[in-house]
Amino acid sequence: MSVRNAWSSHPLAAPRRAPVHESLTMCKNASWSTRLSVGGMALGFLLQIIGVSMPHWCDSTELQTKRGNFGLWKSCEDIGRPGEHVPICQFSLNVQIISVQILGVLAVLGTVTTPCLVLAAILKVEDKCRTSVLSILSALGTASFIIIGVTVFGLEVPDENWRLSWAFGLSAAAGVVYVGVFVTLTWTVIRRRSAPSSVAD
Repeated sequence: MSVRNAWSSHPLAAPRRAPVHESLTMCKNASWSTRLSVGGMALGFLLQIIGVSMPHWCDSTELQTKRGNFGLWKSCEDIGRPGEHVPICQFSLNVQIISVQILGVLAVLGTVTTPCLVLAAILKVEDKCRTSVLSILSALGTASFIIIGVTVFGLEVPDENWRLSWAFGLSAAAGVVYVGVFVTLTWTVIRRRSAPSSVAD
């Protein structure tokens, strides 16, 4: 037996990584519920990243003498030069906005972390059971951050001169999507744990 083969069988030797073609096969053999979760995570990421970055969480109504709009980071006002953007800290820096900003950033991080954990579970990079549970908790946390954030913002609309706008709706939709991701991932893990060990994932 060669030195390389002897070391590969040693208990302290690092486990061999799955070849690329085996990893691709694992992804292709993923269940329909897992694929649905992945699709939901991709949609949720796009909705959240667009919603959080756009200054259209509130738009002015017809009661406002000057047309304007604002979001979590920027506020826009028609002052003779349409489309001019001014940092929100000059206008609406308050506890409510800061809390929504923090929740929005945490939610964006969650939309990145959750699919990474799901991919790790599919490829069995680490302990699959632990990674699956972490992905479920990450999806739940992401949905909670988004829903709490849009709720706080919705309750703090300044007055009748402002109305909630489309970027707010995109972020709220991302929260709904991630609730679905959480439910789908939970159902997938429960189904796998209750299925006979001989049944392929």
